[in-house]
Amino acid sequence: MEENLSYCGLICQTCPIYLATREKDDDKRYDMKGQIVREIKKHYGEECKPEDITDCDGCKTEGERLFSGSKNCHMRK
Repeated sequence: MEENLSYCGLICQTCPIYLATREKDDDKRYDMKGQIVREIKKHYGEECKPEDITDCDGCKTEGERLFSGSKNCHMRK
């Protein structure tokens, strides 16, 4: 499997948001996004819902889905 490397150096295939995007089972995807929400709360003190975690195909992809939190990333500009 080819690795996608983000602008900041994150390997996309290890990113929980990227992995949730690729999960085929809706219930499992929702659970994965729930875990992401808990991590966001724990590390950043931000409140959000699983529905707020948008799909992401990697920040270097053209015209594909991009996590909403990556849209204003200074590394991408």
